Amino acid sequence: MFPGAYFPKVYFPGTYFPPAAGSTFSWLALDVARLLASAGLGTVGGDVFVGGFPPEPVAALAVIDRKPLLPADWTMAANRAGVALEYPICEVLARAGTYAAARSRLELAYRTILGFRGGRLGRAVYASLEPLSAPYWVGEEEAGAQVLGFEVEAAKGLTRI
Repeated sequence: MFPGAYFPKVYFPGTYFPPAAGSTFSWLALDVARLLASAGLGTVGGDVFVGGFPPEPVAALAVIDRKPLLPADWTMAANRAGVALEYPICEVLARAGTYAAARSRLELAYRTILGFRGGRLGRAVYASLEPLSAPYWVGEEEAGAQVLGFEVEAAKGLTRI
């Protein structure tokens, strides 16, 4: 079983809102969700979510930001223009009624990330998306759904909105 804090109740599009205009924000989770949807793995807000899983549908993908979104020297930089890249990390999760179904969908997501060769996703330009791990079993939800995941690191330019 998962502790309550593992899957936040925030998900796209319901209560997921980007920050105010003019701020710098890593859009990695949303960009990866859109990449997975563009590869035919679902629809953002329908069965591909950002921030965690809603109660339904059981068969779904979720992308969650996992690490600090800005480079370590960001707070010490007097001029933000000198910061060229950030290296955010997110976790891609697949949930399904059986282990085999979750594993199958997660492997498709994994191959999609491996096939990304850099370029623009949404508002940012990505140099790379790299899986940091092979797919792994995360756990079983109270209702019996199986959850598997893997982490992804990006090298991307700062996103200004």
